Amino acid sequence: MSNNVQTNLIKGTSHIERLEISYTIDTTTYNITTSLNFDGLDLGSGTMTPENPNQTIWKNLGIQQFSGELNANFENSTLECKFEITEYGQVVFKDTKTIATW
Repeated sequence: MSNNVQTNLIKGTSHIERLEISYTIDTTTYNITTSLNFDGLDLGSGTMTPENPNQTIWKNLGIQQFSGELNANFENSTLECKFEITEYGQVVFKDTKTIATW
């Protein structure tokens, strides 16, 4: 007898302007792993689950601040991103986008 468990992985990369979001969604376990960078600047990585569906984006470079959140909405099977850049305390970029669906 085999105890093989089949996993269904969805891998991809999406962009909000120069923010790059790489993701892997396991549709069997509902684990979602992500990594983010902005023009090569590492903004972090993480894993989301139904019990912990949010990932905070935060990087303070003094003049510039990168902030936002990734949200895995398991009810409608979407991965969404809210992202904002401020310079000298003023918002210079802000966007919300659906990154992936499964």
